[in-house]
Amino acid sequence: MNAGQLDSLALSRYRVGRRALLLGAASSPWARARTLQAPAAADGRVLTVGPGAPFKELAAAVAAARDGDRIDILPGTYRGQVAEVKGRLHLRGLGTGAVFQAPGRLAADTGILVVHGDVTVENMGFSGARRAYGNGAGIRFMQGRLDVHNCHFSDNEMGLLGSDHPQAELRVVDSVFQSAPRHRGQLHHLLYASTMARLEVQGCRFEGGWRGHLIKSRARENIIRYNLLRDGAKGEASYELELAEGGHNVVLGNVIVQAPGTQNRSIVAVGYNAKPQLTHSLVFAYNTVVNQAWWPARFLRLWDHNMPLAQVMTAAQNLFVGRGDATLPRSLDAGGNVHLALDQLEDPAADRYGPRQGCMAAPTADTG
Repeated sequence: MNAGQLDSLALSRYRVGRRALLLGAASSPWARARTLQAPAAADGRVLTVGPGAPFKELAAAVAAARDGDRIDILPGTYRGQVAEVKGRLHLRGLGTGAVFQAPGRLAADTGILVVHGDVTVENMGFSGARRAYGNGAGIRFMQGRLDVHNCHFSDNEMGLLGSDHPQAELRVVDSVFQSAPRHRGQLHHLLYASTMARLEVQGCRFEGGWRGHLIKSRARENIIRYNLLRDGAKGEASYELELAEGGHNVVLGNVIVQAPGTQNRSIVAVGYNAKPQLTHSLVFAYNTVVNQAWWPARFLRLWDHNMPLAQVMTAAQNLFVGRGDATLPRSLDAGGNVHLALDQLEDPAADRYGPRQGCMAAPTADTG
């Protein structure tokens, strides 16, 4: 991708992550929830779950559903309810949302919600997933296509654990992932997509990791845009974003902030497990990457020797902030990348990650 193509993205350099910052400013993941109307499903029935509704439990509604049906879930907290969903269905929490808490119980011994097929999950929360193997998931996506909208994942061993089916596709929009449990010897990722075809994450907020990553993906194609990956003052995540197997990647307009308690100096990592015989690409543009730790960071760590057949590898118009070496290889640097000291940001405590007024932007350089 050349400079002209990057300019065509029509993004101002310091308006990066605007949607993510608006999302991150919400006092509650449900603060943005609106009252949802319940018109008839476009090509199926509407089944309703909740107190006084035809179905008391989600699993019963799922068992009665047919392809094309929508399952509406009344607002509230549903303790101990789990479900395995197959086929083509739309699950939707109404009003302020439906929260599923499942201490000690999982569908198929793997997730609070286990998904096979073409499924949409909207306005729902998942918390407390635990499994003997340490990877109990809020949602365990097995195969098909899964769309997740306006959902909340908290205190799960894996917030969302993605498929290793080679044709599977996962899209996550306007959702919140937070509060990984702290279990000695375990790695709990907030979102982990395995070797699926495609992962798209947009307008989401990630915070409160511990040892695992905020986002880890092995997908063949990854679109990561307009998110806030900010581990928080007490967060101790490893990577904020890892695209472990390379693949074809667009990382655009995100705010990515490494916490002082991080357990890895690298913030974004690409290609550690990449297969050299495959083609790879990376467009890394209009991101703000911040190191709040005292030690020098690796803002963007690229295992390019694992990707000799790379088609496009470019980084442009990024803002790197804090201690560390922000120098990029000539083959990667497409221009407009700036390195600032941490005290040159507006107000990180208030999620304002633009440069302070009057701050002179400097070319990328080592401030370690």
